[in-house]
Amino acid sequence: MYLKSFILSIAIVLITLGCGYHFSSTVPIVFPNNAKTIIIQKVINPSQEPWLEGEIRSFLNEEITKRSNAKIISQNTADLSLIVRIEHISTSEQTKEENDLTFKYAAKVSLSLIFKDSKGVVVLKTKPTTYSESYTSEAEKKEALAKAVDECLRLGLNQLSNNDF
Repeated sequence: MYLKSFILSIAIVLITLGCGYHFSSTVPIVFPNNAKTIIIQKVINPSQEPWLEGEIRSFLNEEITKRSNAKIISQNTADLSLIVRIEHISTSEQTKEENDLTFKYAAKVSLSLIFKDSKGVVVLKTKPTTYSESYTSEAEKKEALAKAVDECLRLGLNQLSNNDF
């Protein structure tokens, strides 16, 4: 039984790889004007979560380094500047009707990426991406928000890969 499952799993992996399927987190990012250096100019964060800016900068640095030839720099001599605009961020609870007890929470984030050239002219603005992450206790709130933000950023960067903006 285990041998059949193993062989079936290997077959599925080979078929998936053979048809050109790939995970979105491995698709190369192509920046406007073939930029090689990017500065994260600012993060517009309307929330009361000051730690989000560091999370965003860290995630973008890692993702851009991994998926492109570009690098994040701190000098204003970058080919592109990036503004991350958090359009919406919220946490809410969902209740069970019978006793109105909270059984699950949701962290929802929507954001867009705005790229400007060295003269300050907007060369690209991604469509807003939205992601929602469930969590079951207040202790998990920060982690759920971070995951929702990371997924929104990944989806925004994927728009660059797919020319879907």
